[in-house]
This record gives sequence, C-alpha cells and structure tokens, in this order.
Amino acid sequence: MPKVAFSLALAPTPIPRLAALSQVERDALLARVLETQERGEKAALRVAVRDRFGRPLDPCRPARARRLVAAGRAEFIQTYPPVIQLRGRR
Repeated sequence: MPKVAFSLALAPTPIPRLAALSQVERDALLARVLETQERGEKAALRVAVRDRFGRPLDPCRPARARRLVAAGRAEFIQTYPPVIQLRGRR
C-alpha cells in the first residue's frame, strides 16, 4: 500500500488537548487512527492500573475500570490518559 501524506488542519477546536499537539503529532495520531480503521479494528483503549502503593500493574479495559470504581475498589487518579489506582482491602 503506498504511503499517503496526511495533514490535519485545525480550526479553533473544543478539544484543547488536540489543539496543543504539533502538526507532526497530529499527523501521527491521524495515521494511527486510519490504519486501525483500515484493518477493521476498533481502537484498543486500555486503562492503566496501579496498585495501592502506586506500582504499575497490567492495564484493563474501560468497562472493568468503571466497575472497579463503582464498587469502590479503585479511584481515577488521572483522566487523560486514564489511570486508576486500586484501594487497599478492607
């Protein structure tokens, strides 16, 4: 498949994080999204997980992270990129 140059020109946007990216970073992001769509895959979003001491664990899917937070077993410590920290056992 031939390489195609992408360019993502932004008007004033309600997404400040996207507007804060450089042109090269936006092009790389767009290329990753398009490659994922061409393969017919969904974007694999994962939520980073930390234990109660802040040590990194394996990431989980967003649905599991929401269930852990709703059950009171974890809390979101960062929303972008999403990171949850497990609470100690009671």
